Amino acid sequence: MHKVHFLFSFCLLFHFCQLTAQAPGNALDFDGANDLVNCTIHPMFDSLPTQDVTIEAWINPRSPGFSRIVYAQQSTSEFFNIAFGSQQSIWFYVNDGTTHSVTTTNFDTIPLNQWTHVACRWIAATNNVTVFIDGDSITTGAGGGSSTGTSGVMTIASRPG
Repeated sequence: MHKVHFLFSFCLLFHFCQLTAQAPGNALDFDGANDLVNCTIHPMFDSLPTQDVTIEAWINPRSPGFSRIVYAQQSTSEFFNIAFGSQQSIWFYVNDGTTHSVTTTNFDTIPLNQWTHVACRWIAATNNVTVFIDGDSITTGAGGGSSTGTSGVMTIASRPG
């Protein structure tokens, strides 16, 4: 699998509480070879069928190629995946155990060598997935499938396992 070399600043929004991975002005720098962050999955992902989720990230891809931004897998039938596509697009995939919701932005949506704010929102009641780029809701199209990894793990810049 080709990994993208990018800078990444990450935060999660859990209800009304914001958690940030780095202080302002700092970022994680992934070299595209073997860098990733593994962490225990947040309990919010225990109930994707009923829990709304929004994940935001500032990304600065340095080269085109497919790379996962955030992957949270409760089980092989419940997971949440945001990825940077090889055509400089965002792929957003949610499987809540019964419904597969997937979308992708148009090609060349994400510029190289520039910070871009990406937010992906899952609305459980309507099985709706929405991608926001720099605060604007982006028109998206049908996406593909997603592979699974290790259950009970959340990763940044890779799929668990």
